[in-house]
Amino acid sequence: MPTGPQRTAIARRIVDLQAAIESGPVEETIGVLSDLIQEYAPSRLDDRTVSNKAEAYLDAVEDLPAWTMRAAVRRWRRGEVSRPCPSA
Repeated sequence: MPTGPQRTAIARRIVDLQAAIESGPVEETIGVLSDLIQEYAPSRLDDRTVSNKAEAYLDAVEDLPAWTMRAAVRRWRRGEVSRPCPSA
């Protein structure tokens, strides 16, 4: 049986894990999307265009935590994502 300090540590970890799976924050997700859009745009886009495109893509990823978006972009930039997942 866990001791008092162990229970406290476990409770803190549960709170951290619950926070890690919550979606957003939306502003951070839009920032990640905006950076990616600007990086791969064929030419320089104005801020309004980037914002509009990010908002459109947000529909697909708004339920994801922002940290997962950052991690996916990092993997993509490193070349760790080479092909799409096969269809089921």
